[in-house]
Amino acid sequence: MLDEILENASIRQDRYSRSEVKYYRAVDIKKIQNQIDSLSKEYRELDFKIQEKNWTVNVIE
Repeated sequence: MLDEILENASIRQDRYSRSEVKYYRAVDIKKIQNQIDSLSKEYRELDFKIQEKNWTVNVIE
């Protein structure tokens, strides 16, 4: 969801003259990118721990 917000907020609006509507971002792109990076890091660390357990724990059959 944050990725989608970032993608839509990052679209550059080209204006051909001063009379055209100027767009302003309602969200802080840098803050959203930092949240995405932080969540991605947490996900990778969790995935690493799960994979580590998969290799170290024996399943009883």
